[in-house]
Amino acid sequence: MIKISNLKRFISFVLILLSLFTLTGCKLFKEMFSVETVSYDNEIKLSYDSDLKNYLPYDENDIPYYILKFDGSLNVTKNRLGEFEVVFYNNDDFKVSNIISKLIQEYEEKNSVYYIQSKSTKTNETFLNKRTNEKSEKVYIKVKDETVYNEICYIQLDNGLILSIKYARFESVDGVVYYKWQNSESIRLELSYTLMVAKVNNEKRFLFFPLPKYTFQKFDTYTKTIDTLL
Repeated sequence: MIKISNLKRFISFVLILLSLFTLTGCKLFKEMFSVETVSYDNEIKLSYDSDLKNYLPYDENDIPYYILKFDGSLNVTKNRLGEFEVVFYNNDDFKVSNIISKLIQEYEEKNSVYYIQSKSTKTNETFLNKRTNEKSEKVYIKVKDETVYNEICYIQLDNGLILSIKYARFESVDGVVYYKWQNSESIRLELSYTLMVAKVNNEKRFLFFPLPKYTFQKFDTYTKTIDTLL
């Protein structure tokens, strides 16, 4: 059996540890799980994965890309899968929502947008973060149909590439549609190159091959090597 004196010493030790964690834990927790960001002014360029460079029989200036234009600056996470994607983080959510709304509306007018809805969440109220003078405050908004929809919007760009936007969408009781982060991640933009494999000078290479509208086939390029795809 444990002696009472030993038990008291053990309890005292645990209390000391808890006190130290209370004093330093919050700061340590923030440092461990903080997200490093990069700021862009007026535009963000999305382009092909650099790993593809040696497999494309094109001059670099002939490879299509996409530039998202906006006023002011936006923050995205520093760590990302490649130059073909950005993840918004630590911004004024109303500003980001407005940018996404205008982007989708632009291509809806061209009949170049289609959606995949993953799930919905029931709530009568949600919030967006409003940033003023480097300070952030939550602004709560009443949801019209008490539903927030998780979606991926696919946009067929004029150059044949596909831009996807992952977000959560809801409409306020005032009739305004807002775009915010999903519960699992922030708003993400990803540029997809539709490619075909062909022989160029007796070597297998990727060629650009735009698909018809509303057609999208995605391959797992995160675990498969380029050589495997070829």
